[in-house]
Amino acid sequence: PEGERGFILKGVEADLKSGRGVVVSRNFGSLHGVATGAEVELKTLRGPRRFRVLGLYEDYTWPQGSIYLDRAAYAELWEDRGISSLDVLFEKGVSLDDGRRRLSELTRGRSLFVYDAGISRR
Repeated sequence: PEGERGFILKGVEADLKSGRGVVVSRNFGSLHGVATGAEVELKTLRGPRRFRVLGLYEDYTWPQGSIYLDRAAYAELWEDRGISSLDVLFEKGVSLDDGRRRLSELTRGRSLFVYDAGISRR
């Protein structure tokens, strides 16, 4: 079940923002035998780091699954401030065309590809 803010499940935001925990996709959990409360170890530029799994999220965009952690924690541990992918959910009533137009305005001068996730689920 989704929380009030996408994959940030109710009650886990503090642990996610602190960098102590991660949220993993359901397919990652299934493929790697990981459930809520378990720990995953990730290799960072600062050495191996263990994170508590705070919850599972429905996301099948990557065949091997996904791990979500706080942006600041990622930037610090991997010394990487770049963004290669970003999911944007439009508020109810915002059309895909209007949302794309607004995103293009906000990211002018940057490479951007916008797709409708609803189409990929069909």
